[in-house]
Amino acid sequence: MQVYFSDLPKYSIVSTIGILKTDSVDIEEGKKLALTICYSCHYNQQTETLAGRMHGNPKKMGNFYSGNITQDKVFGIGNWTDDEIYYFLMTGVKPNADYVFDMPKYPNLTDEDMLSLIAFLRSNHKLVLPTAFENPKPEYSFLMKAALLYWLRPIDIDKIDLNKTAINKQDQIGFGKYLATAKYSCFDCHSKNAITNNYLYPETSLGYFSGGNPHVDETGETIYAPSLLDIDKKYTMAEFVK
Repeated sequence: MQVYFSDLPKYSIVSTIGILKTDSVDIEEGKKLALTICYSCHYNQQTETLAGRMHGNPKKMGNFYSGNITQDKVFGIGNWTDDEIYYFLMTGVKPNADYVFDMPKYPNLTDEDMLSLIAFLRSNHKLVLPTAFENPKPEYSFLMKAALLYWLRPIDIDKIDLNKTAINKQDQIGFGKYLATAKYSCFDCHSKNAITNNYLYPETSLGYFSGGNPHVDETGETIYAPSLLDIDKKYTMAEFVK
């Protein structure tokens, strides 16, 4: 019973001001990032913006709603500083000290890509224009709330390299790893379970790239992410790219 009536923990915010370097802003790259990693969960068909919506979760976890990440100053992130957005994307901790466990974290994203994403969120693109849409508070199951009280924790900002340099695109394997584990977080869906993923050290995630992560489709049916191991034996390069 204590779990039901306990408030979820709050987490302290540590300033990261001065980390972002404004000489590498690329709004188009930020747009591509947002359309790849933000759109599928945050796009609201009613408002046609990134105002958030309810997204499918296995029933044993409860009901969660993706946040409003438009520039609305009441319901969105319009009052967040760049520093607060940066901190949230790195650790999962909001300016009000709440922890959002069900959103992917990007602690290994380069400063260049991070700043580009923030620049897009600040742009005049129609997807992020102020939208006064309020999402309901999450309805956590008993097991999920217990996990948030006693187990699930934000990423420790002190363990993150806050001075990451640009990735060498000539190193195909290294660059590919960056895309799959840091920039687009393919491992997040395609490992065993999103709850056990380690965003700071992706290779230590349970069932790393072996598939099995449960998702819920539009009909409420649970489907499982496929394995991405040994794809060279399953697809030709042309088939995989397609």
